Amino acid sequence: MANAPDTLAIGLTISIPSDTGRVVANYLSTNPAAPAILRKMWESKGLEPLMAAAHDGVRIAIPTPTAETRGMLAFLILGVLGHAIYV
Repeated sequence: MANAPDTLAIGLTISIPSDTGRVVANYLSTNPAAPAILRKMWESKGLEPLMAAAHDGVRIAIPTPTAETRGMLAFLILGVLGHAIYV
C-alpha cells in the first residue's frame, strides 16, 4: 500500500458486489501491525470501515458509499493501489 511500510504485505483485493454496492477489500498480509496500518489509512477518510481479522490478512468492509464519500473512496482505492492523486 502506498506509503505504508508493510514488508509482509503481498496484495490487496477489492470487490463491489452489484447487489449491495458495499465495498469489500482484503488486505493480504501476515503482519501483526496490519490492522493499525489500515485503520490509520481508511478511518481518516470518514468512510467508517468495518475491519476483521482473516486467515490471510484483514478484511475491510465499507457500507454503501454515500454521495459525499464516493469520491474520497475512489481516491483512496487509487492511493492504496499505488496511484495516489493529490488535489
